[in-house]
Amino acid sequence: EDLDRWIAGEPIAARPVTAAERLWRWCRRKPIVATLWAGLAAAIIVGVVVASWQWRRAERTAVTLRESLYAADVGAAFQAWELGNISRARDLLELQRPPPGQTDLRTFEWRYLFGLTRPRELLTITSGNTGVWGSAISPDGTRLATGTGDGKVQVWALPSGAPLATLNGGGHLTYALAFSPDGSLLAASTDAPEIHLWDIRTGTLAARLGPYALPTIALAFSADGRMLIATGGYPYGTDVAAELFLWEVPSGQRIGTLSGHRSSAGWPAFSPDGRVLATPQGDGTISLWDVAARRVGAVLTGHKGLVINARFSPDGRRIATGGIDGTVRVWDVAATRLVGLPSNMPGPT
Repeated sequence: EDLDRWIAGEPIAARPVTAAERLWRWCRRKPIVATLWAGLAAAIIVGVVVASWQWRRAERTAVTLRESLYAADVGAAFQAWELGNISRARDLLELQRPPPGQTDLRTFEWRYLFGLTRPRELLTITSGNTGVWGSAISPDGTRLATGTGDGKVQVWALPSGAPLATLNGGGHLTYALAFSPDGSLLAASTDAPEIHLWDIRTGTLAARLGPYALPTIALAFSADGRMLIATGGYPYGTDVAAELFLWEVPSGQRIGTLSGHRSSAGWPAFSPDGRVLATPQGDGTISLWDVAARRVGAVLTGHKGLVINARFSPDGRRIATGGIDGTVRVWDVAATRLVGLPSNMPGPT
């Protein structure tokens, strides 16, 4: 028929065989091979579909887990904030900052807690040395002294934070620092067996006090600036008895050794009139020394474990102590009894 149409000069109906027709004819000629290829293709398609479904399911599961972890961490951060453990609350909130490319789950509750726990730093100073081990602020609030891991003392202006001086008395680590009440002297202890008294106005070393058998961990001036107490030992080594030496600042002479500590000691404090010295101890007690008699007048008991510091009220009638048991206790000095327990913190105070 197509031949007659072609001879007559008319269009013919025949067309080239398509790829689909050739494939179908090939499958009819080789049915076994065609069946194998069809099965392989079907398996690949099914595998891709199943893998995609599993991937999406895993993604949904991961999102659910992230949402659950977010809720748990925010709840724990709120509990930490209620207990006063601000640093723990901040750490938990920081865990929920998403990395690049990940969905941000943080909403109002995270931002509210972040605002409550946001640091309120007025100034950040970078010393540029291997760690800051000790610090003290002058009584007038215009200077900050920091002790570094290389034995130096750096003095900074406040509130600007500008560096004023670097004092180098030797040693490898400056641990304890204390300004005299008039701000003219700075006492500093290093890992060397001595205390350095610096003249802040001139930046010169005014005196060396020592030597000591144990490293000095704490320093405190009396209110009139004439006496300096130095505590030697290891605060957390409670089985090592502390050394306590009393110095006369104008002469640079040691005027007393306070004997009787049975364990380590924390940071001591003079009463405003200089008659009583409070020395916290590693066994949970606080010794109240009669400075003139160089003997213990009373012992306060109540803390569990190391008592870290002690501070007198301005009138000298009360003393507040903080310990590794997480409590701050207020005592009546004259009656030597506990009058208040204002705080119970989840950690040392």
